[in-house]
Amino acid sequence: MAKVRLRYHRVLSRVAVTVGIIGGGIAGSLAARAFTAVGAEVRWFDRSASPAPGALYLWTNACNALGTLGLAAPTIAAGTVQHAMEFRSWEGEPLWTMPVARLGATHGAPSVLVDRTRLLEVIRGDSEPTEKVLWRFCQADDGVELAFEDGDTTRVDLLVGADGRASSVRQLMHGSGCSRSIGQYWAFGYANCPGVGISPQSIGCSTITLGHDRRVWISPLGGDRVYWAVAIGKQTHATLESCEVKTAVQRAFAGAPPPISSILAGIDEHVGWMPIEDRPVRERWTAGRVALIGDAAHVMTPDLGQGACMGIEDAVSLAHHVGKGGATDLCAWENARRVRVAVITELSRAVAKAAAGPGTTLGSRLRDRMVGPLMSMFSDAQMSQILRYRVPAP
Repeated sequence: MAKVRLRYHRVLSRVAVTVGIIGGGIAGSLAARAFTAVGAEVRWFDRSASPAPGALYLWTNACNALGTLGLAAPTIAAGTVQHAMEFRSWEGEPLWTMPVARLGATHGAPSVLVDRTRLLEVIRGDSEPTEKVLWRFCQADDGVELAFEDGDTTRVDLLVGADGRASSVRQLMHGSGCSRSIGQYWAFGYANCPGVGISPQSIGCSTITLGHDRRVWISPLGGDRVYWAVAIGKQTHATLESCEVKTAVQRAFAGAPPPISSILAGIDEHVGWMPIEDRPVRERWTAGRVALIGDAAHVMTPDLGQGACMGIEDAVSLAHHVGKGGATDLCAWENARRVRVAVITELSRAVAKAAAGPGTTLGSRLRDRMVGPLMSMFSDAQMSQILRYRVPAP
C-alpha cells in the first residue's frame, strides 16, 4: 500500500511510531501534519476527497495551537480577522458587543473566519489522504490491524479516528452513541449582496440577530460577499430533510428585518446544514492504541464556535503527547483533555438553548434585556478561560 508522504514543518522531536489516521477534515488533516512534525510515519485515509462546505470561526485558542506548527500566520492570512461580535434584537437594537480584538490581544492571537477549503489547503500543503473506507480494525499488544472495504489491510502502531460526527472508528469502539438535539437545524453558506450597503468598517464584525425561535449570524467578508448562518426551528425540519435548504432558509426569513432578508435573498446555491446537537462527554476517547479526536470524540453545538477549535487542540496535543513518549499511554492524554472539553460542551449547549428563543414576544424581550449583563460576565470569565489555553509543548 502506498504511504502518504507529508512534507511539512520542521521535525519537533523524533518518535519511532507509525500512526494511522482515518479522516480528511480539519482534525484529521492537522493530525497528519502534527504527527509528521514529531517524526512519526503517517498513513492517512479518508472516505471522500471532497471537503465539506462552509467557513470556520477559529478563536484565539485555535490560532495559538496552530502556531505551534507554524500555521497561525498562513491561516490568518487566508481568512478575515475578527475584531467584534455584535448581538442585536430582532428589531435591530444593539444588545451587546463582544470585544474579540481585545480578547485576542490579551491571549496572544487574533480570531479569524476562514473558508474550510482554504484552511485545508494551508494545513495539507501538497499532500492528500488516500481515499479508502475503513471496514474494521483489530488491536493487538504490538499494533492495530486496519482492514478496508476494498480488501486492503495495513498495520500501524496507533490509530487516530478523526472521521467526524458519523465516525466509523467511534462506531467500531462504542456503537452509534447518543446525541442530544436542541430541536433546530443550522444552515450556512455564502451570499452575494450587491446594493445591500455593507461598509468596509463592518468587515471583521460578525452580527448575531436573535428572534423568537430563530437566529441569524452575518459576517461581511469584503466587497459584496457575506458569510451567513441561521438556526431554524422545528417547523422546517421536513423541508430540510428533503434537502431544499436554500428555499427553506429564504422562506423562513422572508419577513426578517433589513438587511437580513436582502442578504439571504442572495445566498449561493451550495448551502450546508446540520442538526444542532451535541454529545455529552461520557464515552471514552481512547482504548488501548486507538484515540478519537474532534467531532469523532465530542460533538458540540455551533454557538460558541469551539467545535473546530477543540478538534485543532486535540490533534496538536495528541501528537505532542506521543512525541514526548506517550504512545503507550493515550489515556493520560484523554484525561488531560476531558474536563476542558466537557465544560465547553455544556457551556455551548447552554448558550444554544438560551439563543434558541422562548417562542413568545414577552419571553424574547426578557431574554434580550439579559443578553448584555450575562454576556459581559461570560466574556470576562468563561470566554477568557477558554481562549487563554495553550497546548502543552512537545
